[in-house]
Amino acid sequence: MSSPHLVFVTRGLHDGGGTERVTSFVASSLAERGYLVSIVCLQRGKDTYFPLSEKVKIYYLRKSFCWNKIHELKAIYKRIKPDLIFAVGTNRSHLHLFASKGYPLVSWEHFNTAVCSHPFHQLSRCLASKRGWIITLTEEDASSYRKRWKAKRVVTIPNPLTIKGLYREEKEHKCVLAVGRLQKAKGFDRLLRAWQKVHLSFPSWRLRIVGSGSEEKSLKALCSQLGLDESVEMIPHQADVKPYFAKADIFALSSRYEGFGLVLIEAFAAGLPAVAFDVPRGPREIMDTSSCGIMVEEGNIEAYATALKKLIGNRTLRLEMGMNAKARSEDFLPERVIDLWQNFINHLLDNSKSFDGNH
Repeated sequence: MSSPHLVFVTRGLHDGGGTERVTSFVASSLAERGYLVSIVCLQRGKDTYFPLSEKVKIYYLRKSFCWNKIHELKAIYKRIKPDLIFAVGTNRSHLHLFASKGYPLVSWEHFNTAVCSHPFHQLSRCLASKRGWIITLTEEDASSYRKRWKAKRVVTIPNPLTIKGLYREEKEHKCVLAVGRLQKAKGFDRLLRAWQKVHLSFPSWRLRIVGSGSEEKSLKALCSQLGLDESVEMIPHQADVKPYFAKADIFALSSRYEGFGLVLIEAFAAGLPAVAFDVPRGPREIMDTSSCGIMVEEGNIEAYATALKKLIGNRTLRLEMGMNAKARSEDFLPERVIDLWQNFINHLLDNSKSFDGNH
């Protein structure tokens, strides 16, 4: 009996974002577990950014226009005969609605349903809800699909921890770490304003921000404006962030919203307690309780600064929360998350009636 053929359809694998990382990891892990796995990239890019199993076959679409992509996808499906199709993201549901007709379709939501409110996104989610299954990263997003779009086939599978060997050195480095793309959604402007207040009380501590992006220039200007040039270190995006986690004492997540918050799990795996704004979805579920760090009211910069000062001033509390955080990160170990994927896939293959009549 041949192995089930799983096909992931994604925009591309050439960027270094979280969606690309997790897609590459999940596809590779399932291939290593014996599934036949293919990835169809809607855009041709450079080489894959993240490691990919040699067992995974990649197809690139050549066409640019939507209708041509639909025909090209249908031709690929006819040739490779997938048992399940996983659409990575829901913003191209109109494309999959036509291209995947005749095949079981699963839409893998990677974004925050509370934030992406553009009418096009809402329509895409509505279409995805009517056609096959939905995978969400958080229970809050699953609930949103059930309530807003009346989805009946929804399952939650969190993102896995994909970086191995994360740790924190025992030595105190007097360093607060933040990692992420330098864009408005990540809220580094808020972090800098909070850090100005922290710096007045703890001038020997440093804030280290690792990341690149469109707001780099404006953030550096804000840093100078706030008088923090000597207290804040800004480092460009790094392929290997483990050394930065190792030399940190606290992790700061300042996002205005998150689809999931994978970097928070990475910080937990290194044994770092975190301070985060209580934004919808990811961080709230990942932190679970206050035992792993401190969550503060969304947008309250004064409270955020107070939380950082509380952890900086209490090493015992930092270490205790860091131990709890490390234990929490084990819920997202790769083998546990891939087990969830495998159980879900096997359920779908054994229960073809769980799909609608269009498959």
